[in-house]
Formats: sequence, structure tokens, C-alpha cells
Amino acid sequence: KHCDRRRQLHAHTRPFVAGSLGISRSPAMESRKRSHAEMCREIAKGTTQEHLNTAADALKKSRLEDGFFVEDAISLLDQAIHSYNLAIQKPGLQGEQRSLAAFQLGYAHALRAIAEYSPLLAHRFEPNSETVQYHLGLAAKLLQKYRVDVGVACAEPKLLRSSAKLIKVCNKNVDVPKLRRSLAGSFASHLLGGETASYQGPRLPRVKMYLYCARQCFLQSVRLLQGETSTLARVHAELAGLCSRPLEDEQYEESLIYAWKRVNPEIRKVADDLTRAKLHHRQACSNNMELEDPKEELDDLSQQTKFLLHRALAICKLVDAANKQREVLIHSEQFEMESAFEVVDKWREAVSVADSLDNCGINVDGVEDVAKNPDVELMCMSMHFLANMFSTMSFKGKAKDMHIRVLRTGLSLDPGSSGIDEATEVLNSKAWWMESKRYVEQAQKDVVEAEEKERLEALKEIETEIQALQKARNLGSKPSGEDDDPRPLLKHLLSKHPPKTDVDASLVEKVNGVETIKKPLLMKFMSFYHPDKLNAFYQPAVPPRREKLLSEEIQK
Repeated sequence: KHCDRRRQLHAHTRPFVAGSLGISRSPAMESRKRSHAEMCREIAKGTTQEHLNTAADALKKSRLEDGFFVEDAISLLDQAIHSYNLAIQKPGLQGEQRSLAAFQLGYAHALRAIAEYSPLLAHRFEPNSETVQYHLGLAAKLLQKYRVDVGVACAEPKLLRSSAKLIKVCNKNVDVPKLRRSLAGSFASHLLGGETASYQGPRLPRVKMYLYCARQCFLQSVRLLQGETSTLARVHAELAGLCSRPLEDEQYEESLIYAWKRVNPEIRKVADDLTRAKLHHRQACSNNMELEDPKEELDDLSQQTKFLLHRALAICKLVDAANKQREVLIHSEQFEMESAFEVVDKWREAVSVADSLDNCGINVDGVEDVAKNPDVELMCMSMHFLANMFSTMSFKGKAKDMHIRVLRTGLSLDPGSSGIDEATEVLNSKAWWMESKRYVEQAQKDVVEAEEKERLEALKEIETEIQALQKARNLGSKPSGEDDDPRPLLKHLLSKHPPKTDVDASLVEKVNGVETIKKPLLMKFMSFYHPDKLNAFYQPAVPPRREKLLSEEIQK
């Protein structure tokens, strides 16, 4: 019933557009064409001005002051289209008045297309894409005909104002950015010469149109991500899970990483629309147009688009790497180092793309004039997963170095953090930061424990010498609280472990004498056994481990 009602509403509006405006009829129009006599009788009713007044009144009543459509906007817009068609058929309507009537008719067709997608109207039938395309096609042809009839200079200000009004109406009455973009994109597809250098029409209306298309597609991308464009906590958690198990079918709709994959083609459309908008804007600037310049809006949207495009492409690379890692480590019967290195290459590719959009290997027209900055957090996440892969492959040194690189790079995300051990909540709340930090701390602890264990084993080899040193120290100790006598220790050192460098004879005489050895003399003598002196003696070679340990024990 709704469809029948709609056909009745539209049946009397479509045949009149053909005829005098030189616009061809579609097959659907031909099937509903009235007889020539019936058309003539209806045209003869009323004067030209009455038809124009009726159309203008219906057009005005179709919207409230705030731009929202009224409940019966469909029938009012159909009435406006019908009345404008009747007025245009009148032979007395010529020249500027005829051009203006054609412009208003095109404007009414554009509003009618928007109304088809509006959820606020009383009509509850499913929106018909054929109806939308029909009205948009006529709107484009009529507005272009107006531009040809009155000339570019006269048409451009009016077309700019009208495009601004249509954008406002579309934003008020169509909730879904995808549908807004569909309306603007379909309208653009009906326009001629929109992308050719020989196009002689007004440029700024085209800039506004493509900028609007880009904006709506950008909003649709944000809608797909449910507003989570800057936070990556869920992305990291899902990637970590994807490395070990695939997503179930019912998880795809809720998955943020796969939402980013769906955003990728959408945000590419934004870049394409920006490319067209900038092409027309450059031409408008060369024509020294003094109308409203949308450059600031273009630059702002370009920066936002580059950020989302860069992040979407980098996350796609991360998803590919996670899937490859799961395939190699979980699904393979045995571990193959060659396949593991393929996983490493995938993670490195993700690091490279996060570092620069230029490394993604695709055309980035539309955002090429935006400053090139890395996506630092995604870089850190990519390096974190790469470090984990190195650890799985038992490349502990490479894993530690990569985790340290993660921490050092991550510090740039938080100017309030003065060091890795003094990070603020901004970094401490990020899972990849805390996991890399724990790995580095544990690796450093393992190194210290291993060195201590090795040192204890090596000390057992010189246990006899150490015991002799301790015995010499004990000979000079004085339990009465007086200063210990270092002479027994010094004599032992001269006899059993002479210094590698020459010692002054006067110093040897004082050691072998009977006078009390004062602290400055002791310190000077002990300097001959400092490990640095030992290193200098063996340079460029490394001192024997035995002698180095003995030197350290002497210094105690």
C-alpha cells in the first residue's frame, strides 16, 4: 500500500521535466506518461506566477525554521516539483525568470532525494534508491543548466549558498553518515566535468561538495570504530589473543581490530574525495576567488584522515603478523626456524608502516601534503610483539634489546616521565609498556645472578691466595681498638703478588721498615693493584680472569 501511495504521489511530477528542458525520460517515466491533451489542460490551469507561488509556498512549508522536515514533507516537495514543472511549461516564462525557476526546481529535487532517507517523516516505507537517483540526477542537470544559462560569475555565489543549505538539511534529517555520503556522492556522480582540467564551471561549490563527502565518510569510519580512534588498549589485548587463537565467527562483529580493517577502505574513500576537493580548490585559488575559502577545513580533515588512514593500515599489518605467528607456532607440527623468520619479517613490516605512512606501499593522494609523523604507540606495540617473537626463538639478547627500544621510544608518549623507572600513569597503564619493562628487569636480574654465580665459581680457583691475603690482614689487626697495621699485608703483596708496574724503591723501603705506615702511604701502595692499572697493563688484551678477581679481592 505504501508503494502504491508513493507511485500515486510521483506519477504527476515526472513527465513534465522532459520537454522544454531537453532532459530525456527514463523507461519508468515513459510508463507513467500522460496524454498530450491531459498535460496541456493541466498546464493551462492557473497563471505562471500562481504556479511559482504555489511551488515556493510548498517548498517553504516542507521544513521547519531549524531545518528539520515536517511530517508531510514528501507530499509538499512533490507538490513543489509539480508546480515548478507546470510553471516552466508556460510559454510566458522566459529569460532570467525561467533560469531561476529551473534552479528552484533542481533545488526541490535535491531536497526530495534527502527526504527519501529521512527517518523523521510520517511515511514508513523503505527508502528507494531508484527514487533517490532519479531526483539527484534531475537536480544535477537542472543546476548545471542554470550555471550555463546565467554564467559562472553569477551562478557561483547562489550555488554556494544553496549547497550550504542542502548540507544543513542533510545533516539535520539524515542520521547515518554513510547515507549522507551516499547522497552527496551520487549527486557528484551526476555532475559533468567535476574532475577535468578543462572544467569551466564554479570551483568552490565542487570543493564544498567533495569536502562534505569526505567528512561524512570520515564520520562513518569513526562510527565503525564506535569512537575508539585514539585508545589502543583493546587493540593490544585482541592482538595478543590472536597470536594464540583465531576469532570465532560471532566475535568478528565485536572485534575492534577487524573494525579497523573495515575502516581501511572507508578512509581511503575519504582520501579520494579530499584529492578531488583539493584539485578544485587549487583552481579556485588560481582564479583569485574572494568567496569563502574552505582551506582551513580541508587541512583539518586532511590531518585527521591521515591519522586514521595511517593507524588503519598499521593495524592491518599487525593483524596479518599475528595470524602468521599463530599459523607458524600453534598450527605447525614442528618448529621451523625459516617460518619463524617469516613471522619476524611480518612484525618488522608492521614496525615500518607504523613509523611512516610512506612505507605502506599504497597511493596516499589526498593526504600527501600533511606532515609526516610516526604513530609512536603502534610502533611500540609492533616492536613489543617482535621482541616477544625473538624471545620465543631463544634470541634472548635481541629480545632484550628490542624491549629496551620499546621503553625508550615509549617515553616520548609522556613528557611527564623523566625515565623508564619514573614513568607516570600514562605509560604504566599500557600493557605493552609494563610487559616490556618486566622482561627487561627480569633479563637484567638474570644477568646479575649469572655473573655472581660465575664469579663464585672462579673464586674457588684462587681460594688459597684469598686465604693467604686474609691471614696477612689478620696479622696486622689490633683488637684493642687501635688502627690496624697494614705492614704484614703489604709485605705479603710485595713478595707473593708484586705489582705489574715498577714501584719506587723508597716506597719499598718504608714498607720493609719499622716506622708506622700512614694512610696516604697505604693508599698510594694499594693503587698499584687497582683493576684499571691491570687493564692498562694488558691493553688491548683482556686481563686474565684469575688476576682480575685477585685484584678485586686485594682492594677489599
